[in-house]
Amino acid sequence: MRLAYYRMNNFQPMMNLKNAFSAALRLANLQVFGRKRRLITILALAFPIMLAVLYWVYSPHSAAQAYPEAVAGIFTGILVPFLAIFWGSALISDEVEGKTLVFLWTRPLGRIPLFLFKFVIVVFYLTLLVAVSVAAVFALMYGGGGGRAVADNLVIAGYDVSALTLGGLAYAAFAFFLAAMLKKPLVIGLFYVFTWDGFAQFLPGYLKLFSIRHYIFVLSSRPQANQPEGFLRFLGENTTTEAQALITLLCVTIVFLSLGCVLLRNREFLGDDPARSQ
Repeated sequence: MRLAYYRMNNFQPMMNLKNAFSAALRLANLQVFGRKRRLITILALAFPIMLAVLYWVYSPHSAAQAYPEAVAGIFTGILVPFLAIFWGSALISDEVEGKTLVFLWTRPLGRIPLFLFKFVIVVFYLTLLVAVSVAAVFALMYGGGGGRAVADNLVIAGYDVSALTLGGLAYAAFAFFLAAMLKKPLVIGLFYVFTWDGFAQFLPGYLKLFSIRHYIFVLSSRPQANQPEGFLRFLGENTTTEAQALITLLCVTIVFLSLGCVLLRNREFLGDDPARSQ
């Protein structure tokens, strides 16, 4: 009897973690591939590939110039920030709006492990989506030069996927924090992405260091040909090293994720109690 009791108590935390992961996986699948968001996921995957097909058919530019521009303009400027903010804010917002957060709170491990598992799964889906899209765009743009051109430049695509993954982590953690603090996190998150985050690239000095996009550019194959020249050259100056960009994106992810977990644990949400929100 004592041995059975000892074994049960030792395996119970593992069972709780397994149950939390299973629940997080179901919720994440519903969030990313559910009926409401399935179309957005498909369009996000197809949009850059369609543009790459058009380039492959009509564009006279070289792949060495066009591919980095596609990564900077489509993936770094639109796709990754939008999806990371969209899915990251929905991690909490979906449960609050659906008044299901109270049921997640009653789990043995509480809210935090489940939402952390959910965050990891959603970011994994984002990374997979980005990797497939980047690989397809890379193959279409460099495919015209034959297999040798693809093989010689394959490391570039690897760097880009890594940079976009780290950027997606930071954006998603920022959105997770906003969702734990505000009622309309998606609006605030997208406002940051499409105003300051893009505009900061044209500001001098240290102001651009407050932009997540700046660090993605440092780690990726962003084109340097269109940088400002002459009097405006100082706007394009960049003293951030790759190591600094890597550490900064990881720190941003950890800080915002930690702050979001603290808020999630201590804040009272209107959706916690269905009776109180009638």
